[in-house]
Amino acid sequence: MNILALDTCFGACSAAVSGHGRVLSSAFELRQTGHAEALLPMVEHVMACADLSFAHLDRIVVTAGPGSFTGMRIGIAAARALSLVTGALVIGVPTLAAMAETALRNPEVSGRLLVAVDARKDQIYVQMFDDAQSSEATAAVMSPQVVAGLMTQVPLGVEVFIVGSGAQIVADHLSAARSNV
Repeated sequence: MNILALDTCFGACSAAVSGHGRVLSSAFELRQTGHAEALLPMVEHVMACADLSFAHLDRIVVTAGPGSFTGMRIGIAAARALSLVTGALVIGVPTLAAMAETALRNPEVSGRLLVAVDARKDQIYVQMFDDAQSSEATAAVMSPQVVAGLMTQVPLGVEVFIVGSGAQIVADHLSAARSNV
C-alpha cells in the first residue's frame, strides 16, 4: 500500500511517502507561514524521490488538528484535491495522536505521555496518552498553569514524559517536587 502523509497544522510543513510498510521519502521544513506555497512542491519532491507516480497512491493521510486553522485548512484542502485527482482515500489523523505515536516508539518512554504543543497566546494544546498508545482524554487547549495543575493529579509513582513545542513551557510551571515528569 502506498501512502502520502501531509502535515501543516503547526509551525512546520511536512510530507512523506511510504510503501510496503517503510518510508520511501520525506521532507520537513520549519515555517510559521507560507504552508500553502510550500506544500505542493514538497509533495512533488517526495513523490519524485520515492519514484512513485500519483496514480499509484492508495491513501492520503493528513493531520486534522488541533492546530492552526489556516494550516489545517491548507493540508486538508491539498489532501482532498489530490484525492480527487488520484482516487486515493483520504484519512484524517488527530495531530497530537500522530505525535504520540512517534514518541511512544522510543523505548525510554513508558508510563504516561503528555503531548503539549504551544498554541501561542499563553495557551497549550494538550492530550494525555498511556503507554498502550490509547488516549486518556480528548485534545484540549488550556493555559500552562492549568496543565501543570492537572499534572499534580498523576500519582507520584507514575512517570510522565512530555513532548512537543509546549513541553518546556509546561515543565517551567511544574513544581520541583514533581520529579516523575
